[in-house]
Amino acid sequence: MEAIASLLTEILHTLEHIGVWAYWIIFVIAFLDSLVVVGTFTSGTVFLLFAGVLVSRGVYDLADMSLFAAAGAILGSVTSYCIGRFVANSFNTESKLSQSKRFAHGSELLETYGGAGVLFGRFLGPASSVVSFIAGLSKLPTRTFLLWSVFGGLVWAVSYVFIGTFFGHLLPL
Repeated sequence: MEAIASLLTEILHTLEHIGVWAYWIIFVIAFLDSLVVVGTFTSGTVFLLFAGVLVSRGVYDLADMSLFAAAGAILGSVTSYCIGRFVANSFNTESKLSQSKRFAHGSELLETYGGAGVLFGRFLGPASSVVSFIAGLSKLPTRTFLLWSVFGGLVWAVSYVFIGTFFGHLLPL
């Protein structure tokens, strides 16, 4: 247990010295987490939790960290939506992506909940990047998509940074 605490302390100590670049790194991570395909291989939530721990240590500001994370998530989600809209007429329903479980889950979310599926998908890990793409493919109205994407990005970012902040106060580092 001491080895894990020591490793975590070392990682946090290193991250403290990044300075203002940490905000931009969180922006890029949240952006990549929301991109179709790329989001499958990144875990923005883990990084937001780490960012929250740094916020709890007074290294970074809660509002700024949440704002950068939300902006990255929203921009990534909109990019995935636009890609979906762009390829909608030529998308091959027999492709590997369309046959994946994440794609089926994202499609089901949108069919069941409509635009709110974009919000729910945001909290389902790797499915979040696919839901925005599917919304573009299905030609979900842009206004509806933007409403749910902005709301979902804000709630997602604030929630995870705040959770990291809460648990950061409990860590004996």
